[in-house]
Amino acid sequence: MRKGDKQYGKPYEDYTDTKVNIEALSGVSIGAHATTTDTLLTGYYNGSAWVWQALFVDKTAFTPVVAGGTSAGTGTYSTQLGQYSRIGNIVFFVLHLIWSAHSGTGVLTITGLPITSANNGIHTPVIVFWSGLTLLAPGNKVLGRITANTQIIYFDEIADGALLQLPMDTAGSLNIEGFYFVD
Repeated sequence: MRKGDKQYGKPYEDYTDTKVNIEALSGVSIGAHATTTDTLLTGYYNGSAWVWQALFVDKTAFTPVVAGGTSAGTGTYSTQLGQYSRIGNIVFFVLHLIWSAHSGTGVLTITGLPITSANNGIHTPVIVFWSGLTLLAPGNKVLGRITANTQIIYFDEIADGALLQLPMDTAGSLNIEGFYFVD
């Protein structure tokens, strides 16, 4: 175990050991800092207990799904990947989808985001890299957004200054990354 006694001229306590050993310490000063060697947590002592937080953020898999807004339909996927990390009330995610022979109708959506977005009335934009989609006109730009209180990404395209909903496509490829707030 290591105990330091000075940092930038101010007294402090800093412990590095297993979580069990750190929590068993007595006589610890309020505000003391610790890092666990077994569970990779960092924390501080609040006067009655240790307050821990993750030192590293884990990535968790989820399964995004291409769906039509009117009729969800089904498709064949050669790639269907999603990963996310949640830090507090923010979810960071990345997904990659390549699909064909999709039977969905209406507007193009991606369902299956891992956590429902905050019910705050805000549309959160996401970064979209795409290929193989049929746009309403050559040169249009594709935008993605997560609306409040959903687990869905909606897509629009900009055509001569107008924002139009992107129609469902039978085949395509999407790489999307972004973050959104949760309640």
